[in-house]
Amino acid sequence: MKVFESFMKFYENERIPGGKGDGLDASDVDEKQLRVGIAVEYEHTNNVNIAREIALDHLAEDPEYYTKLIQAGIVDEKPALDLAKELGILESLYINESALGDLQIKVLELLEKSDLEDIEGTAKKVAMILPVRSKMNMLVDKVSNILVEYKDTVDLDELSNIIVKSI
Repeated sequence: MKVFESFMKFYENERIPGGKGDGLDASDVDEKQLRVGIAVEYEHTNNVNIAREIALDHLAEDPEYYTKLIQAGIVDEKPALDLAKELGILESLYINESALGDLQIKVLELLEKSDLEDIEGTAKKVAMILPVRSKMNMLVDKVSNILVEYKDTVDLDELSNIIVKSI
């Protein structure tokens, strides 16, 4: 009977044995990360216990796992994004208007110093100062396309404005 009781206790706590979060408790991780993680992991299951266990496995590997997923644009589950916003996890991902003005000035200064004929090099320099660096390749491609399309038709101030508004 003890073997059966041990198995049942394990089964109640570990629905997916072998994960990195085995033995972790909710109190061992950031509550906000776990709540968002459970919302994200509902894409794999409709069972809250399994979603929680998957989230704990990820958080055992990286305590900021879900913030990084969101920053990388990988999370597209609206309930998870809404919860992350409600909990303040997304606040650092958005730029206020005064920060946009500062960013435009930085982009303009960089464009003035750059060789606009070196599209890729200029695009990489611009992408490095943009706030969401986790999508670096996408940003470089986007800035390259803008430079190719507009560099000969608008002044640098307008070009920096187009780049900043595109992010």
